[in-house]
Amino acid sequence: MDPKLSKRFFLILLKYTPWLIAIGYLLGIIFAAFNIPTIILTNFVGISILPILFILCSSFALGFCIWHRLPIYYVIVSDLINLIDYLIGIPISLNWLLFWYILMFGICAILGAYLKNKYNVKKRNIKTCIA
Repeated sequence: MDPKLSKRFFLILLKYTPWLIAIGYLLGIIFAAFNIPTIILTNFVGISILPILFILCSSFALGFCIWHRLPIYYVIVSDLINLIDYLIGIPISLNWLLFWYILMFGICAILGAYLKNKYNVKKRNIKTCIA
């Protein structure tokens, strides 16, 4: 494989995989709230903290925009909330917890769309945003 093509493929994967993981997390949470089995979904998009931290560090090292890191932050916060709920227990109903997950994802998606449009110009400074 051409090194230039493989580098471009790696950058595309690194940019858009976090959004696919975040959407998968949100779908898994919604399905779990309605007691729909999510074995296949969690096997495809479920991810532990260490690979997410690698993706986050790679996005900083390559100088990606903040809109590429927003889904990574969403997944980290979702994992932390899941961990706290599992270990300690959050004293709210499942409906409210589902509402907060959807609200967090909505905020990340709207903020991501805003920041994507903000940095969507022909000439970009490579050090501030690679898009």
